Amino acid sequence: MKAQKAGEEELGRAIRNAVDLGRYVILPHARQRCRERQVDDLDIEFILDHGRRVKARDRYDSFLEAWSYCLEGQTLDERSLRVIVALLEHLGVVTVVVLEEKK
Repeated sequence: MKAQKAGEEELGRAIRNAVDLGRYVILPHARQRCRERQVDDLDIEFILDHGRRVKARDRYDSFLEAWSYCLEGQTLDERSLRVIVALLEHLGVVTVVVLEEKK
């Protein structure tokens, strides 16, 4: 049975709690992408805290058996990132994409 998609408030609360308590996990795929793309944990946390939701990029992840949600924003060093998260036991960072490097 397909997991139910989180509502806007539920997702926002889960992300805020995860950041406030440091209770999120950067999954292996995301960790690999961070190394390849020179993205650090502080960049991810900044996007989780300050990024904007892009609902059009939400999708059901059959591997995780959970919905994944997209956040996009700029890091403190002006790199545009997309961070994909899923609500698992803890908030899971699924992948990270660099949209634009600083100029």
